[in-house]
Amino acid sequence: MGRRWITTDTSRIALNIAKQRLMTATLPYYKLHDEKTKDIRQGFEYKTVPHVTLKAIANNEEIDTIHAKWQKQLEPMLAELNKLHQQNWQEWEVPRESDKKGSKKAQDLLANWWQLKQQRQQEMDASIANNSGSETLYDQPFEDKKKLRVAGPFTVETLQSFEPINPENVEAEKQQDNSTFEERIFAHLKSAGVKNGIKNEQAVFIRVEHLADSSLHAEGFYQDANENEKKAYFHIGPKFGTVSKQAVNQAIKACRQRGDADWLIILGFSFESDISNQNITKSIGTFEVTKVRMHDDLLQSGLLKKDKKAASFITIGEPDVKLHQQGEEAYVEIQGLDIYDPIKDIVKARNIEDIAYWMVDTDYDDSNFVVRQVFFCGGKKDDFKKWQKGLENLAKTKTKRNVERTLKIEIDEEAFDNLYGFKSHSFAIKPGQKIAVRVISQFGEESTKVIVAI
Repeated sequence: MGRRWITTDTSRIALNIAKQRLMTATLPYYKLHDEKTKDIRQGFEYKTVPHVTLKAIANNEEIDTIHAKWQKQLEPMLAELNKLHQQNWQEWEVPRESDKKGSKKAQDLLANWWQLKQQRQQEMDASIANNSGSETLYDQPFEDKKKLRVAGPFTVETLQSFEPINPENVEAEKQQDNSTFEERIFAHLKSAGVKNGIKNEQAVFIRVEHLADSSLHAEGFYQDANENEKKAYFHIGPKFGTVSKQAVNQAIKACRQRGDADWLIILGFSFESDISNQNITKSIGTFEVTKVRMHDDLLQSGLLKKDKKAASFITIGEPDVKLHQQGEEAYVEIQGLDIYDPIKDIVKARNIEDIAYWMVDTDYDDSNFVVRQVFFCGGKKDDFKKWQKGLENLAKTKTKRNVERTLKIEIDEEAFDNLYGFKSHSFAIKPGQKIAVRVISQFGEESTKVIVAI
């Protein structure tokens, strides 16, 4: 239909909830004005009602003709009624019901008189409706009960607000703003630390110091499970933009050259699709590279509390994805999420039910992620079953011709089981083809993994 949905809360959790609800929504199907071409630009079939005005009634000469025609029958009957009931009723004084003590002839005559009067009124009403204009109710299109409509492909877009700034103050304000932004990040790293999405598991930094390096912007120190001091480097992504693959590679190179840290943290508000968590080998040992999403409130001072409950930095779980190839076809299976725990210095799996939904681009071009398949697996399956039941009930609607028959549409149970699960539908595959899998957790974290077919 081209309907536009707007969410006022632009946090990542609100946006993902809005996308999830759109994808699982069932909507009524409205009859198109042009059913042959199915051109929605021609509009819908709308309900219409007569638009009766006093002017239209006063100028309708047909009403007098109808009244005179029926009076030829009603006046003699009224005279006979007055005679039988020994009354002198005017037309507007005639009662609806006759006296029970009266004769049967008088009762039948009264009933016939009222019946003729009602027929006269109906003919007048029809004349008024025919000679009056009609009003289209654009908020009440006719609904086709035989069809069911679901959301089609849609995009999530944003509009930036621009404010005029004096050119002379641009550079000074930019330097001051960047300095304040970094100080805010350092303060929250020392108060709330970096969380891995699991309750009470976080790495709080004892101290964070600025570095004069284009790739590594800061170094921090934290304690592991044995209370030994560990060192980590930080790469801070742009305030308004995504962390690029090139920037991450430069940070990894700089961290390898220094060789004195066990952890490289990539801080950003969003990341390019082909950036993944890694285990990098250095000259002595290895170091972990972890994507950490910064809370959007860090862009505005004073919105976050400086305590351990403030989830300012959350590590993004790396999806454990396996590609099953069977000849010229393949399917993707989600096996879990890998989370790095800096305190215990291990990579552990998070519960797979933490995934809200996941999407697959079966022909990824290294630039644009095109959603070709969507699956839901988080939360309680009972909630998903309620949605499935709602679809079945809406699909089995009563027909207009015969109320005893129902429109029987069979929904593939196997397709629904696949829709709620961890395996994708089969798709065509060829050597070198890239498959991108994007996982959205219950916390609103997004992580994308790219697999290349052999």
